[in-house]
Amino acid sequence: MKLKASTLFILLILVVFTVNTLIGKESRHFSDNLGGQPDILANLKERMAHYKVPGVSIALLKDFKISWTHTEGVIDLESNHAVDANTVFQSASISKPVFASILMKYRQDNDLNLDVNINSLLKSWQLPSHQWKNKSEVTLRRLLSHSAGTTVHGFAGYASGEDVPSIISLLNGSKPANSDPVVVNIEPGTKFRYSGGGTTLAQLALQDQSQIPLAELAKKILFTPLKMNNSSYSQPLTGKLKENAALPYRSNGDPVKGGAHTYATQSAAGLWTTPSDLLRLVVQIQRANLATGKSIFTKQSIDEMLTPQIDDMGIGFFLEGKNPFTAFSHGGSNEGFRAFLYAQTQSGDGIVIMTNSDSGGKLIDEIMDDVIEFYQWH
Repeated sequence: MKLKASTLFILLILVVFTVNTLIGKESRHFSDNLGGQPDILANLKERMAHYKVPGVSIALLKDFKISWTHTEGVIDLESNHAVDANTVFQSASISKPVFASILMKYRQDNDLNLDVNINSLLKSWQLPSHQWKNKSEVTLRRLLSHSAGTTVHGFAGYASGEDVPSIISLLNGSKPANSDPVVVNIEPGTKFRYSGGGTTLAQLALQDQSQIPLAELAKKILFTPLKMNNSSYSQPLTGKLKENAALPYRSNGDPVKGGAHTYATQSAAGLWTTPSDLLRLVVQIQRANLATGKSIFTKQSIDEMLTPQIDDMGIGFFLEGKNPFTAFSHGGSNEGFRAFLYAQTQSGDGIVIMTNSDSGGKLIDEIMDDVIEFYQWH
């Protein structure tokens, strides 16, 4: 049977369309207009094997839109369940700038002074007196920019089966806390010193003022409005998100004993999320900063967050560039998890990379080097 030329032409179009569709499915969410992809992604499995990283999740932002996502590997080596774009990882210290964003959004709608003595905001606990109390005050602004002089760099968390302290026990350094008390031993406002203890103190102040636990407040004023449906400060993680949560691993490939640690200090280390969810927040910050498009944040709020408070530290984020700044970022390191967030201020570009291994930081460095060169980010 002979076919008409018009029929053959239609069949040819259908074949081409089908082939292109299949190619698109194999490209793991890469946009057709990117003109290729960073070389590291073609070799990602090999580099993951080199560093013994079980799972990786990446999302890239171009012109204020998530341009592509890429996932590789598994959430754990026992089930071999594949990582997908909705797999949640512990973001570790990226919890801090997300918390700062929550606090600034709460401040937009409520009376919350960033520059008063922190003890005037606290109802359930008081920061112990320090020798500079009559000269330099500990404030929310200084706590969120690591310039309040507070102690305790970071927290190890608590393995499955271990007792988890309350936030007040953690601040006191009393059992079952496995960290030192949070005190002031550097004059506030005079020096940058990274302090997860300070971020924890800021969390307690926000909870005392709002009378709402952080996990609930975050969902109400940030996660739900921004459709960050795979984000939670719940510690330990429960519900549907737990079913697709990555498990942590050591650099030698062994699982972290006791699984994912529970972090009593949610604001400093307790956020479970995905790269795409974090970029949804990034877009809101970028748009408010440039006063273009809709954002839940006011320009005033973001101008404060992205203004150096001390050295290259803003409120919640590390800043890059001098007058004007060009980017904001933050890394994360929990037991068996490594993550990194980087976003530019003028272009609407950015990237988030999340891994479930202590050696994930080395892999993230390689990915970032290649992405920076590929997209000519300066």
